[in-house]
Amino acid sequence: AGFSVDLGSTELGPAKLLVRVDLAWRVIMALRWRSSDQQERKLCLRDVVVSQEFKPVLLEEVRRWAKRANPVVHEETLELWPCLRTRHTFAEVGVSSSSSSVTAHSSTDAHLGARRNPRKRSRY
Repeated sequence: AGFSVDLGSTELGPAKLLVRVDLAWRVIMALRWRSSDQQERKLCLRDVVVSQEFKPVLLEEVRRWAKRANPVVHEETLELWPCLRTRHTFAEVGVSSSSSSVTAHSSTDAHLGARRNPRKRSRY
């Protein structure tokens, strides 16, 4: 499941994407939601979507190789949805990283929430 650094292939605009591969799909989906729901402009060639862990390296490389000053003009935090996978009748909700664990919930919990699950009402 490889992803290109060029977001032009995703119809989001010709921006660049620099995130870990395990975050790429969630970032692309969040960018799609951002552009459709909020009527935000498409990303431009000058835009770079970068994760916090790669930002210092990116800024250093731009500073080192650019022929002129390229200050950061605008920053925006992108909210990522949790990683959600369905296996049989369970939905796994977790953060996509090598150090995080995954929590399994019944499909009723995943769709309605644990508090609205009729089998668990007496517990709350």
